[in-house]
Amino acid sequence: MVLLTAISLVVLAAGGTIIALKLGSDEPGTTSTDQEAATPTTKRTATTRSSGSSEEAGPDDAGGDTDVSLPDRTPDANPTTDDGATAGGSTSGGSTSPGTRGAYTLGPLTFDVPSGFTATMVAERRDDGALRSEFAGPGGQEVIVEVNVDKPSDGVATAHELAATYRDQGRLVREPYADEVGGITTGVLAIRGTADDYRSDHFLELGNNGMAVMGVDLASFDSADSLAKSVVQTLQI
Repeated sequence: MVLLTAISLVVLAAGGTIIALKLGSDEPGTTSTDQEAATPTTKRTATTRSSGSSEEAGPDDAGGDTDVSLPDRTPDANPTTDDGATAGGSTSGGSTSPGTRGAYTLGPLTFDVPSGFTATMVAERRDDGALRSEFAGPGGQEVIVEVNVDKPSDGVATAHELAATYRDQGRLVREPYADEVGGITTGVLAIRGTADDYRSDHFLELGNNGMAVMGVDLASFDSADSLAKSVVQTLQI
């Protein structure tokens, strides 16, 4: 009887030890061999400052940063270009679209010059108060623009008035005549320059301003005239 009781106590003690060992294996800080720990997958919320909304950036690696602000991707509504000219237009010749300002400014006016021309004089004030800009182009061509601000004048009358001097000097290519360029009436003075070049000088009034646009070409008056017209038709105030 005593022997059976002792055996029972031994069995109970062994069972208690097994239970204690089992419980110890589940304590924090131990590693289970039956299940591998999974790497957590997180999704990053990206905040776009331009719209104030959030968009899902998709799965990221473990430990990745959350709520990361992205750069503003809103297109610039008014991009700035650096083309070396006064802002507001192209330097190519031809008519400008309504509301489009020319690339060059002279007093209250804007205008374009043909591609390949560069400014050699910008808004220089003359003895008579006029503002003058000059541009040099390929093959010895030139464009000259002058404006007398708030001094209106009749372009055709001015061309006829100046023609007398060049007629006497034998430099008048043809008699002055009226022309219309881009809806603007001009008076045209066709002369030879002192360097034996050809010059077409278009006198006109735009707004309350008297002005002139001259084209210079070494080969012919017609080429000089086409050059002047390409600038006149871009004039705006």
